[in-house]
Amino acid sequence: MDSEKIYKQELINLTGIDTSEVVSLLKNYNEQFGMGKTLARIILSSLKSQQNEESHTSNSDTETSATNDQAAEQLLTFSDMKTQSSALLDTIGLEFQPIDANWVLVGSGEDHTGSEMRLNLKDGPRFVAYLKALDPETITESQKEGLREIIVVLTNQFNSYDLDDSNDDRLLEFMGSVSTIIDEYKRLFHFNEGTEVLPEAVTILETYLSYARKGYLREYRKVEALQLHRPFTGKGFILRWHTDATPGYLREKWDLVIDTLKTVFDNPKARELYDIARNNALQALESAIQEVSALPDTNNNKQKFLSILQGTQSRLSEF
Repeated sequence: MDSEKIYKQELINLTGIDTSEVVSLLKNYNEQFGMGKTLARIILSSLKSQQNEESHTSNSDTETSATNDQAAEQLLTFSDMKTQSSALLDTIGLEFQPIDANWVLVGSGEDHTGSEMRLNLKDGPRFVAYLKALDPETITESQKEGLREIIVVLTNQFNSYDLDDSNDDRLLEFMGSVSTIIDEYKRLFHFNEGTEVLPEAVTILETYLSYARKGYLREYRKVEALQLHRPFTGKGFILRWHTDATPGYLREKWDLVIDTLKTVFDNPKARELYDIARNNALQALESAIQEVSALPDTNNNKQKFLSILQGTQSRLSEF
């Protein structure tokens, strides 16, 4: 078979790939081992132990047994997932990657840190080749749905990368292909023709790429995490930690705001972002001081909160 026929056959193979199956495996795994079902397993295991009159097992032993059983089940499920989809993922340059989730179950035994399955961009050119092989006129709705989900997972995975580590191969692989990936998504979703809605995750990636080109993506991500990049609305919990926090937690969060602003300030390219973030932080502080000042004097944390907030306000005026 000559090279042209091989190339055409490869294109045919790529155009038939539907990533929605991979996404389904990913969702099922994360649902099966998410916080809710993990907690349910521990509770049911504890109830079973209590109902056994001959059992002398402690609660901590029961919890440890339940989490150990789950860990073994996760390893087996992960192995099955890789067996089912390794060929497909390898063809389009992706790979499964388990990471620590942002939840922890605390019990009388050992604390259980949750895990989550993500997709990592292992080979950017291969994923780009897959996107380029797809025709916007013949792509199926199932394939489109798979692409919508894949870009969300990849964006979430990108958010877990340490932008301070310029030697992170995953970060380098992603940044080396993200521009073309964005362009291909726009082509496949008729973005330039305005006939379809571009997946929100693509827009997010385009924003990240813009700040990377300006030279302060790392700073933008830190600001974004605290919602300092958008006008303060007085709603939600971020920047309003005084509504449900201990003094220690409140201090920790506002210290993080100060550290973030210092990081942004230290990058001359990010001066516009710094001005926006600092102004929004000041508005949030002023609002917080007003709200805490209105609390009844019987509130045990009132003076502690005011001291932390006013101290932060003074620190902001120093830079």
